[in-house]
Amino acid sequence: MKVYIPELEHVHVTHSEHRLYAGIEGSSCIHSPVDIDTFFTEVFHGGLKFSSIRNPKLSRIRRNLAKVKPKVLNGNLSEKPMYDPLVKACNSITEEYPGKALPISFHEWADRRHQESNDPNRRLRTIPDISIIHRGHRLRKNVEYGDQYWGRGVGFIEVKAREDQDPFYQYDGAKKLNEEQHSNWCQLQEYAVIAFLTIPHSYLLGIGVFDDKARLYRWDRSSVLMSAPIDCKTDPIPLAYFIGGMALYENSGMDDTIDRSVFSSAEVKLIEEEYARAVSSGILQKYTSCRPGETLIDESSRLVVPDKSRGWHTYLTLGRPVFCSPSHIGRGTRVWLAKRTGRSAEGEDLVIIKDSWQPRNRKTEGGIYKAIGENIFGIARFLYDFDVCRPNADEEPHSTAGARLNKSRERHYLTDRVHHRCILSSVGIPLSHFTYTRQLLEVLRDVVKGLQKMSGKKILHRDISTNNIMISASPEKEHGAKGFLIDPEFAVTPDMVDLEKELKMLTGTMAFISIDRLEKPAGGHQPWHDLESVFWVLLHTVFRHVRCYVVESGQNKPGWEFLAPLFDTSDPSSRSDFLVRKTRNLHVVDNEPLTMCLHRLGKLVWSQYFGQYLNAPHPFPEELNQLTHENVIAAFEEAIDSGGWPQDNDASTPFELIQKQSQQGKGVIDAQLQQGFLAVHGYPSPSPPPSQVQQLEEDLSRAAEQNELAELMPPPESVPVPGPLRSKRKQPTDSVLLPDAPSSSKRSRRDSIVTRSTTAKKTSERCSGRSKARNSADDSVTGTHRRSGAPGSKTRSTTRLTRSMTRASRP
Repeated sequence: MKVYIPELEHVHVTHSEHRLYAGIEGSSCIHSPVDIDTFFTEVFHGGLKFSSIRNPKLSRIRRNLAKVKPKVLNGNLSEKPMYDPLVKACNSITEEYPGKALPISFHEWADRRHQESNDPNRRLRTIPDISIIHRGHRLRKNVEYGDQYWGRGVGFIEVKAREDQDPFYQYDGAKKLNEEQHSNWCQLQEYAVIAFLTIPHSYLLGIGVFDDKARLYRWDRSSVLMSAPIDCKTDPIPLAYFIGGMALYENSGMDDTIDRSVFSSAEVKLIEEEYARAVSSGILQKYTSCRPGETLIDESSRLVVPDKSRGWHTYLTLGRPVFCSPSHIGRGTRVWLAKRTGRSAEGEDLVIIKDSWQPRNRKTEGGIYKAIGENIFGIARFLYDFDVCRPNADEEPHSTAGARLNKSRERHYLTDRVHHRCILSSVGIPLSHFTYTRQLLEVLRDVVKGLQKMSGKKILHRDISTNNIMISASPEKEHGAKGFLIDPEFAVTPDMVDLEKELKMLTGTMAFISIDRLEKPAGGHQPWHDLESVFWVLLHTVFRHVRCYVVESGQNKPGWEFLAPLFDTSDPSSRSDFLVRKTRNLHVVDNEPLTMCLHRLGKLVWSQYFGQYLNAPHPFPEELNQLTHENVIAAFEEAIDSGGWPQDNDASTPFELIQKQSQQGKGVIDAQLQQGFLAVHGYPSPSPPPSQVQQLEEDLSRAAEQNELAELMPPPESVPVPGPLRSKRKQPTDSVLLPDAPSSSKRSRRDSIVTRSTTAKKTSERCSGRSKARNSADDSVTGTHRRSGAPGSKTRSTTRLTRSMTRASRP
């Protein structure tokens, strides 16, 4: 049965699939079990001093923990009897902790699993056994969840009755997890994903209890760190210190730059009025709560951000984020629609605030916007950007543990990431929400004009996708542009130090990368590659949201049947075949202008490849290599200016994505857990056994070849607690993302699981650590598609990747 997860509205996905995605993602960046002293050093890295716990208190803590025991219920050993005594024992630690009581509390949540969302179809077991929350959170009498919802807390505990249910029980880097251990690993990772979706975290802490043993966990945007098992009943000090650090260190890992307390009547009125305007203009949809009792105000928040003059501005977000990455690893992009407050902000327009975790040495998005220039037609208007800093941290930005952990890794390096925000003046509507098909072409035409301006400055976007092209909410504010381009995070600028190497990095969204870049990755990125991506964006959008068909073998096949073979694979041969054999047989129902535009654009794209298939010179060489900005703009304008456009029922048709699970997922997890273990602990012998290395490589290659995950689009909630921010991080001019290491022992670290070509030529190429992390890549999933008339069933089917074009040595 297909069901919904509350954090993943508008996406049909089974619970088992969502949990599997989380398990695969977590295993891709595991920093395998480390001793408890190393764990505390890495988690709190010298910023927290622990006071000794005197014996009377320690004895009481030990007695309370001794009561945590599983019992046989209905013939089976059950963990349920462990919940209540464990909650009481952990709360006793907060009370017995040296000094004053800790400001956190533990609550049993296992009995609330039957009420996860308003929608009865979304009642999934996505709740851990025990939640850990700040005592200062507001308690609301008439709200089931409110700030007490476990996902808004500082951590969680998952309890199991037996020690061998621990996923890493007696793990040595060679064995594979059994069925139950696989399930438990994915369960822990899923809870981390949901917590990151619910509110912004700099990091998240958690505890796994397995009978008498426990493991401690830390998640951030670059890694999953795990401790060796501790016997918390015999020696409760490590557990007590961990709970103390969870309560006292760096605001418990919650993003301390955002406050969910929107109290004043003026702020409430402002949010309600601006939200209503955004709905009337088509920017937002009518508000619906995510969980029982929540309101628009509950899901709104206050952000304090620096301005250009070293002052401070306060912004109010309109409800929960309009976009939030479903992945907890990588950039973790979160986007709000917001309004500045204060008298000086009266009359100002709404803005977009984009929150992400960027590779530390990568040029910032703001730096790229500045290189593009101000007021460029077809490009989003940039306001300013900044690194998000810790309070009282001498302008040091929030960062992940990747750089610290890499010091103890022999290979498979983690990405060091920095918390960054970018504010845009341009507010747009998703491309899939076009109100008539002619508007779709107008938007793409104006985006191509923006690409033309960028190309004139030798700047290439390199990530053209359906997500990065927006319909202008107010064209008059965009200098008349009906649409604009966003997210130039992977753009290449002429001032980059190693420009040639940068151009050879394969970046972007797999579904829309040009055939040439997939077939000849070492050839480097050229302006026409972005233009070809525009064609694939148009075709993808038409197949999803417009009635169309392709005549094949005398039959009219609906366009959506071609989505999977064209856009859910890294093999470019299917796209080449479509250009040659099927583009001219594509027809949009009752829409001759759009049909002819697709035919003409397809011919322009094919002109870049036709010469490669001839054994002799082309008789008409002027017909080759015709994919230029001028020709693409002319094709759009000819169609736009022609007659015959539909007058009625021409708006975007809602589309629904259904995901199918593959059996490869568990093998992927095993291979990646082994990889993470060996990266830290080394191979069993001075030189890795060839059979062991070969098997690991084959497992990872098989996984990468089948990585065809469609992007999910969850609209989670907003967040707690405030604090100012500013950073002195220098703008790098190069794009080096990983620490220096000998190439013989280094395999580029990936941001998420990355797709590799299924051709034998490409399976040996290494994945780069600059995969666009808006997508949670799953090596075990393929997508099937069908049309849906259900309103609001919009989603995206994309797989992002970045690969190094240099051939790296095998580990």
